[in-house]
Amino acid sequence: MSNHTNTKLTPKEQINAWTTEYEAIERAYMHYDNFAWQVGSTLIAGVFMLWGLILLNTEEPPPYWRYGVMLVADWLVTLVMSIWFVYTCHCRYIYLFKLQRAWELELRYGIEQNIRFVAEEILGKKLKIHYEIPGPSGYQLNYWIYFLITWGHAGLTYFSLQAPRCDLITLLIALPLIMTIGIYVQCQRNAKKVQDQLHTFMRDLKEKEPELFQ
Repeated sequence: MSNHTNTKLTPKEQINAWTTEYEAIERAYMHYDNFAWQVGSTLIAGVFMLWGLILLNTEEPPPYWRYGVMLVADWLVTLVMSIWFVYTCHCRYIYLFKLQRAWELELRYGIEQNIRFVAEEILGKKLKIHYEIPGPSGYQLNYWIYFLITWGHAGLTYFSLQAPRCDLITLLIALPLIMTIGIYVQCQRNAKKVQDQLHTFMRDLKEKEPELFQ
């Protein structure tokens, strides 16, 4: 037997419930937006420390054991940064869905904290105050950092090991880079699916309650 009960809320109780939900959405949005960068900054700092160790070792020709260590490090850097990148995309999908609910509540309340950023897209018109942020977005910067770290580390490994002398070393360094392109393409596809769902949610809401969009 289900424990769910269809309790009818009074108008005041409904407003209190929406207020509590809106506050929770704002906290969760900021958490998911900030936490990915907190984790990423630690990983990036570790990679730069590794780059320093690589540049300090200029022994020529490199000893044979160094080839194995450098290749393993290259694969690990790519793997760890790829996990971080996928995680940032996952966090973005979550807070976009939470923002969609925030937009809905703002339409009901008549407030504009978040919807001022997307009013033209959501409402089909600009508000009196409309925020337009110039330059790349935060998630686009994630893309740049991801490719800068993974491809930069691969390039440093390549030249540090004098890889042009060995086609096998070159191939082993290039393979992780192919993986980064595949991950980027898949994240872009997932982002498109999320955006399509958001547009569907808002379109359905507009058809059901058109008065909210007046």
